[in-house]
Amino acid sequence: MRIPGPKQLLLFGLPCVSSMLLNLGWGPNGYPVLLFVGLVPMLWLNGKVAQGRDAAFLASMSGFFLFHLLAGWWMYSSTVTGSLMAQLFNAAYMTAVMLLWRRTTKTFNSPSISLLALLVFWLSFEFLHQHWELSWPWFNLGNGLAFKPEWIQWYRYTGVTGGTAWLLLSNWMIYQLLALLEKNATKALILPLMLLLILIGGPIGISYQLTTAADKGEGVTFMAVQPNINPRTEKFNGMTEVQQIEKMIRLIEQGITPEVSLLILPETVLTQAVDEDSLEQSVSLNSLLRAIEAYPESSLFLGAFTRKKAEKATEDADAVIQVENPYVLYNSALLCNKDAFQVYHKSKLVPLVEKQPFYSLMKPFQSMIERSGGFFGRYGVHGETRTFTLNKSTQIAPVICFESVYGSLSADQAVEGADFIVLITNDGWWDTPGGYQQHLAYARLRCIETGRWMVRVANTGITALINPKGEIVNSTFYGKEAVLKGVVFRRDEMTFYASHGDFIGNAALYLAGLILIIHLINKLNVFRRIKTP
Repeated sequence: MRIPGPKQLLLFGLPCVSSMLLNLGWGPNGYPVLLFVGLVPMLWLNGKVAQGRDAAFLASMSGFFLFHLLAGWWMYSSTVTGSLMAQLFNAAYMTAVMLLWRRTTKTFNSPSISLLALLVFWLSFEFLHQHWELSWPWFNLGNGLAFKPEWIQWYRYTGVTGGTAWLLLSNWMIYQLLALLEKNATKALILPLMLLLILIGGPIGISYQLTTAADKGEGVTFMAVQPNINPRTEKFNGMTEVQQIEKMIRLIEQGITPEVSLLILPETVLTQAVDEDSLEQSVSLNSLLRAIEAYPESSLFLGAFTRKKAEKATEDADAVIQVENPYVLYNSALLCNKDAFQVYHKSKLVPLVEKQPFYSLMKPFQSMIERSGGFFGRYGVHGETRTFTLNKSTQIAPVICFESVYGSLSADQAVEGADFIVLITNDGWWDTPGGYQQHLAYARLRCIETGRWMVRVANTGITALINPKGEIVNSTFYGKEAVLKGVVFRRDEMTFYASHGDFIGNAALYLAGLILIIHLINKLNVFRRIKTP
């Protein structure tokens, strides 16, 4: 048997070290400081160790997949197929970044171009990963700092993309320091080491300077109901809708007072799809409205499955469910106030759970996907509004579950006039705490980016009131039925990120294209010189 040499051991070991560092740096129980070094072994692998493309690809892919498996292992208790696909594709795009960086570094042979290539390729992939069929940006690198909001108050200027750039810069500088150590250039270490300390410590120091007391302007008194109905074993197959509504009414009657202006229930309270043209005829919805009819100043916010006749949902023609009377199904939020109904449709759908990406290509796998708990088809996403009007002076940004991972959505809602955010979710799809704790942490990022307060209402937990600094002001416990009451404050100031969007991701996309064009021209010229006699 042939004993592996040092290079073979490094080829296997470096990706494992990188995956372990990244996993230990991720929340909920991680040490975020490790994210500043987590990519260094992977950079060393692609820059110093792997000689061939195949070896570099296999080693990098295995390392990134192991990271996703460790940091997102809780996903498998929900859907095996969806989890596996999401993690493989995420690992693939990270691997693609490493390979592109490796090739362009060899082409240009310049440390500054090498750094620029790493930044723009990674940021471009994260940006594109939010805008295609398999969009699942849960593990975009900047999200890893969500458990340290005191470090990242400057996300109000850059969004999560700024955090990704910060971590990439730090990893690259540590990689360069190790390269100098390899050359025994100890005297040259002083300046890069000082720059590294400034790079890591500077944004943290700035963040603490930005952490000022959140304004408290006009407020809305709310009551949030957490009924703790397990979505896997009760909500859709263990309890009838009538039983669930009765439980929620009991909690409402125990907690509601005349001061409550906004009563908030979680996602998919109405599990039987309601026709949007006849919401007033829903027996369950009317039962809930009767529970608060003694409080005429209270409005009801809740999640529901709604439907439209196919001929009335022309923009969602690809989402039509083919039955005798074709219709489009939506995961929706409803606001009911003074006999008026407003409907918001979830637009960011979970791949393989709420939508089937690449429908035609995946048709042969339909039965396997459905057996594993996936939804083969897609919900509708188009709607007439992205904000709700609570009263003449108050606009609400409705966000449903997975949408809270997309900073651009909440930013757009803030620009459209939203004064605060209401996020509704089920949050009980997993057997382990990693999922719901990461989900809660990402909601905190949306508050920092938009400068808005948020009421996060979960079916199984955690229901929370979050301020614009991303701090949890008050919350419930996971897995316990509860009522949370408080005041959510209106804010109309625009953060730089809300006003300008993901300008870093957009710029990176153009620069990445430019670098690739120059790289291809260079390769073409080399090929021509070889062919020229």
